[in-house]
Amino acid sequence: MSTLLLSTKLHIPTSQKSAVVRQGLIEKITSAIQAKLILLSAPAGYGKTTLASEVIRYIQKEQNYNVCWFSLDDDDNDIYQFFTYLNEAVKGLPGKENRLNELLQAQQMPAKLLIKAFVSDLLPVSDPFLLVLDDYHVIDSAIIDESLAFMIEKMPHSMKIMMTSRSDPGFPLARLRSRKELIEIRVDDLRFTLNETIQFMQDVMGLSIPDEQVSVLGKRTEGWVAGLQMAGLSMQDRTAAEVSQFVERFSGSHRFVMDYLIDEVFTQLSAVEEHFLLMTAVLNRLSADLCQAILNEGNFTFTKQEGQKMLEHLENKNSFLISLDDQRYWYRYHQLFTDVLLQKTPIKIAQTMRKKAALWSIQNGYIRDAIDYAITAEAWEIAAPLLAENGLTFLFQGNLTLLQNWLDDIPKQWYKKFPRLSIHYAWVLVNQGSFDAVELYLHAAEVDSQRDNSILAVTSLIRANIARAHENIIMLENSVLIALELASAENILSRSASLLQVGALQLMKGEIKKAEISLKDALSQAHQSNNANVVLLAGGYLGLVFLLQESYSEARKTFEEYFDWAKQHSLGQSPLLAYLHLGLAILSFIENNLEKAREHIKLTQEFSRYINEISALYRSNILLFLLEKTTGKNAAIETAWVDLKKAASGLENPEIVEQLHFLETLLGGEDPSTEQIQAISYLAACTSLEYTRLFIPRKQPLPNFLSEREVELLTLIANGLKNQEIANEMFISLNTVLYHTKNIYNKLGVNKRTQAVLKAKELNIL
Repeated sequence: MSTLLLSTKLHIPTSQKSAVVRQGLIEKITSAIQAKLILLSAPAGYGKTTLASEVIRYIQKEQNYNVCWFSLDDDDNDIYQFFTYLNEAVKGLPGKENRLNELLQAQQMPAKLLIKAFVSDLLPVSDPFLLVLDDYHVIDSAIIDESLAFMIEKMPHSMKIMMTSRSDPGFPLARLRSRKELIEIRVDDLRFTLNETIQFMQDVMGLSIPDEQVSVLGKRTEGWVAGLQMAGLSMQDRTAAEVSQFVERFSGSHRFVMDYLIDEVFTQLSAVEEHFLLMTAVLNRLSADLCQAILNEGNFTFTKQEGQKMLEHLENKNSFLISLDDQRYWYRYHQLFTDVLLQKTPIKIAQTMRKKAALWSIQNGYIRDAIDYAITAEAWEIAAPLLAENGLTFLFQGNLTLLQNWLDDIPKQWYKKFPRLSIHYAWVLVNQGSFDAVELYLHAAEVDSQRDNSILAVTSLIRANIARAHENIIMLENSVLIALELASAENILSRSASLLQVGALQLMKGEIKKAEISLKDALSQAHQSNNANVVLLAGGYLGLVFLLQESYSEARKTFEEYFDWAKQHSLGQSPLLAYLHLGLAILSFIENNLEKAREHIKLTQEFSRYINEISALYRSNILLFLLEKTTGKNAAIETAWVDLKKAASGLENPEIVEQLHFLETLLGGEDPSTEQIQAISYLAACTSLEYTRLFIPRKQPLPNFLSEREVELLTLIANGLKNQEIANEMFISLNTVLYHTKNIYNKLGVNKRTQAVLKAKELNIL
């Protein structure tokens, strides 16, 4: 899924034709050939964005530059949102490639890969272009700062970056200064000169006042554009004597000047204008439709036409209102003006307006805006059910940080009323790899829903997914049975995910034919429900199933089919391709293409680490250990063995100790035989040790009919120990004892303890 984008954030603001042209600053910026970064850094109200618009107008006309604009806000600290907007901003550049788009579709990719892909996409762009990052001061993410520093270092020669900010960015500027790759426009540069102040008052504010009085205003505002604008608004429709008196008593610091000027401006407003400004100050962006919806009661109500007329009137009056599109549909107030208006708006009224804005946003499909307004208004009765219903949408879009922030804002008592909030939080934690904290939220969702079947189906599915990734076969089996039983037949989204877990379980247990049937069913339903996650995972597992049946051509066909499917759906870099890469690594190894095998092992391990697929990481390390053993490099063999044991320590597979012992036995001494190599490569394909042993001919020195661990456990059974006593004796869990006991029964063809002991004695095992 793709993130819902606000096109207004990518719209280049239009500079007013009557604005003061800062020709000297424009020439300073556009004449510096070497510069990579143009930094406009100053407090609010110094005209940074206006200057950026003027520079854009100049370079588009005189230097044939393409321009890409990105207006940032607090939500853009979310890594995925930041890169999604960044990618969208440069979408129209001729020659741009699309690697970043694939990574964004994949989700859960680290920022260092995202920024590398972004720069790589831009390298073929030969036409000069400027990327503008407006209001960069809202970014407090060290990861984004580091990404920007990398981009500035590696970006193509055809590219320049302009950044407007109230503070310096969080990456070092010294190196850029020393290389003359930085142009800095700061407060002293942005202060209006006397001539510019005179021109501003005459051409922009439409005032004709003596130059001496303008000079006083310029000195007292210290060339601060916002202060001059507020002063100009205060003096409109005043007599010459009143203007003179106003200028005389005008003094103070910026903070007090703004407070004073706001009071003065408000004395010049009509009651209708004042009401409109105060009531709409809470809006992140304004439209006539939205204004009509929230200004629908009291002494001042507005139709859509009246609202549009008021917006255009305020824009023409230079009342700190900025148009966000060419159609003049969306507007926003200057942040400085918004801050002051909100100080004057009673909290209760502001909350009421936000609540109305939330309801309008819901009706018009602006779900993100609606959640924002509702949470800010503390309208939990709106925010909680809305987020419960739509939370997964933001999860699938990769907006994990945004979703987690919203969930953190909602009081925990609302989680009890809407248990899906707990499920959303659990999914966030799963995607972050914070598995230890997941169970707390799953348990809360189950209790709060009074164990509702639809909730239990999802919580069981989440547990099954975690168990699958860690090869916790016992938990996986228990959880997936519950998920399948409780998921309704019509819910093919959940059923496809459940069938995936069943197929993976059967594969891990060596039930290969059963796994093939389950995985094909999972894929069929996943395609119907557009469940890309299941398609990619099940496709990888199905290819491994064909490989284990020695149907190599069918396995390769399956792997390639789902790689093509991933590319067609912009998922060519998804971490969920881990098992597809694992399968191709094994096939390449079997075909003695060791270089290709290494390449796919590397990708398997990179993707596995991103999404905590410990199973794929462990199995790829088995193959890597085998590969290093066949090449005979001792140092590489030792490193691979250490990495293999480290990956194994993160698994909960009951036979993991036996698997490691098996590998060490076959690979610890002389060079392994062809049959042993084949068997071990199959163990890398996510199956059981029992199934793997089938591929070693009986003439080879096999381990006992029962594994050493199973013989040890059976000996304790023969000695009369109970299950918990055996667990204590062998330092394993009770579940693991039960798992081993079940395997012993299956191997001996019995179903009771006494029968198992007798049969083992008959076979001289005991």
